Amino acid sequence: MNTKMIGYFLFTIGVLGGSLITVLDVLEIQWLHFSGTVVIALSGIFLVRREIAKESTSEGKLAGNIQGISESLENIVTEIKQLNADDGPANPYDLHEKIDVNLPNYLNAFVEARESLGHVYGLHTYADIMSCFAAGERYINRVWSASTDGYIDECREYLNRAEEQFIEAQKKFQALKS
Repeated sequence: MNTKMIGYFLFTIGVLGGSLITVLDVLEIQWLHFSGTVVIALSGIFLVRREIAKESTSEGKLAGNIQGISESLENIVTEIKQLNADDGPANPYDLHEKIDVNLPNYLNAFVEARESLGHVYGLHTYADIMSCFAAGERYINRVWSASTDGYIDECREYLNRAEEQFIEAQKKFQALKS
């Protein structure tokens, strides 16, 4: 049994034990025993969190995540450029469906790997790239909403803004690699 499983086991035992102790005597809780189960649960949480931190900073995971971030940003920029080609979409009502086809996969892949930016390049770099990414993501959400309502001008404006933000995030990321 690995350390993470032991942590989950300790947490479960602590929570269930604490629950049992609180219902054994309705009028008076045995605080000494209850405190012991809390310590057991907390030690389980500590073990799990330590193992998760260790896994997320392993070299193989970091390298894979950095590659995933690069591919995600490239795919996001490509998709948005296609959506924004020829002065943006002609029919706003189709735009939200086009956004739903591929962009969520690329956005989710980036989000799942984003913590590696901080581990590899530092928190300042993480904040710089995430600031652009988050703004681009907000603009895409705005485009999606405007599309469902049929506001073509707002779709075009925020699609341009989203493209700018994601291109900026991509440039900042590519500057790290060179």
